[in-house]
Amino acid sequence: MESHSITVSLLGTLLVICGCEGTVDQQKTLEMTTWSVAAIDPLSGDVGVASASCVPSFADALAALVPGKGAGATQAAFDIDNRNVVYKAIQQGLTAEEVIARVTDPSVDQETDRRQYGVVTLNDGVVHTAGFTAPSREGTTGGTEGTERWAGIMADPGMGVTVQGNTLVNEAVVSDGLEAFQWEDPTGFNELSDRLMRALEAGSVAGGDVRWWGRTLRNGSNRDQ
Repeated sequence: MESHSITVSLLGTLLVICGCEGTVDQQKTLEMTTWSVAAIDPLSGDVGVASASCVPSFADALAALVPGKGAGATQAAFDIDNRNVVYKAIQQGLTAEEVIARVTDPSVDQETDRRQYGVVTLNDGVVHTAGFTAPSREGTTGGTEGTERWAGIMADPGMGVTVQGNTLVNEAVVSDGLEAFQWEDPTGFNELSDRLMRALEAGSVAGGDVRWWGRTLRNGSNRDQ
C-alpha cells in the first residue's frame, strides 16, 4: 500500500498535521509568516512546508498539504479562506500555475496586493512550481521608519521546492534557503524534513525578518551577536 508523509515546521519545531481544512476555532486572518519553504519529493510524493516569522502564527493554518499531489504556503496578510482555496485546488489536481491563477483571481480575493503564495505540485510525474508576491511588496522596498525590506520567490522544479518570503532583511534569506534545500548532505541527512529544516535555518542565518532586527536594535542589542 502506498503511503506518504506530510510535515510542517514552524520556527524550527517539526509538527505532523493533516493537510485538510481545520475546524478548530482560530483567527481567520493574521499578519503572519515571513518566509517559507514548500516542497514535494517527486519520487515518494511526500510533501511539506516549513515557515518562520517574528509575528504570531499557527503552522497548520498556513500550509496546504496534499500527499502525492503538492504543497502550498499562504502568507503575508494571511487569510485562512485563501489557504483553503489553495488546498482544494491542489487536491483537484491543478498545476501550481493554475492554483496561483485561481487564488489570485479577483472574484476569489480582492486584496491580492497584500498576499504572498508559494505552490509546488506533481502532475503526471512532472513538478510544477509557481508563486505570487504582491507587486507593491516585490523586490526591495521601503518600510516603516525607513527600514528597507525584501520580498520575492525562488524555486527549483527539479528539486520540487519553492522558497518565498516578505519583510526580509535581504534577498539572501530566500536564496540561501533554496541553496540549503538543494545541498546534498554527504552523511545522508537528505530526507524532505532534513532539507526543509536546512532551508529554514539558512534563512535565519541570512537575517530573517527585518522587523525582528528592528526590535532587537531598538532594545539595544547588537545585531552581530
